[in-house]
Amino acid sequence: SWCGPCIRETKVLKKIRELVAAYKADFEQRDKDERYKWIAAGWYKQKWNIEAADFSQMYGEAFDKKYTLNLLTAQHYMAYDGVVSCAKMEPETVRGLFRQLYDESVPFDKRYADFRGGFTKFPQAKGRNQYQDQDLHAISVYLFFEYPSKYYIYQYTIYDKLKKLIGCFEDKL
Repeated sequence: SWCGPCIRETKVLKKIRELVAAYKADFEQRDKDERYKWIAAGWYKQKWNIEAADFSQMYGEAFDKKYTLNLLTAQHYMAYDGVVSCAKMEPETVRGLFRQLYDESVPFDKRYADFRGGFTKFPQAKGRNQYQDQDLHAISVYLFFEYPSKYYIYQYTIYDKLKKLIGCFEDKL
């Protein structure tokens, strides 16, 4: 993404400052709406053990749906189920994919591509519903839970609203 040449940087920065101020002014409500994400990240920190003997079970506990609510599963979105299914079949492969994803010495774009690509190689990948894939949102959840001070949970609708509010657009190639 980039901001169009007709938009001066100062105008974009001013709009971002206004949005931050509005967010802070409404922080009490936002905190009520979003606190569950921090509770879920805390639960994850207590349960996550990449060396666990039963990786699938450990993943299921660390990302327990009672804590993650809508973060990895929704009506047509089943990233949680996709990982559990794949981890039951090939736990060492899935464990390796998470090790790679969490390896901060590797550039993000490579970790992202390798993690997503790793899940498409499973035997049932062709027959699986496309919503079981590990997309940017799921990957952002995993990274937020592991490194909450560095990553945030990506939501396309929020991103789309923000880029429209500040006058930015994606350059389609």
